Amino acid sequence: MENWIHTRSLRLTQSALSEAIFSGQILYFEGFAPMADAVRQVQELLRAVFEPHAPESAHEFLPPDDHHARFDRAQEEFRASSRIRQHIFQAMDAAGGCAVAQ
Repeated sequence: MENWIHTRSLRLTQSALSEAIFSGQILYFEGFAPMADAVRQVQELLRAVFEPHAPESAHEFLPPDDHHARFDRAQEEFRASSRIRQHIFQAMDAAGGCAVAQ
């Protein structure tokens, strides 16, 4: 785990964050509410797309074509979601990244 940065601090300087990212380090923020919000949104999206099956096991119950179609739909909805995008931008900003136009 020598390439991991584990921190409870939600704020790194922009230069420290950039250096860590571009040197291939893995950043692990504990108790990071902005990212938890993004994860919840993605989980809701996946549950809706794969219902009545759990997203993790839907492939066991759906024909491959249906599973692939649903997965493609989930990707499209993820890309189009302004709420998920907003949570991710907030998480980047809270971690010390530059604020990105939303």
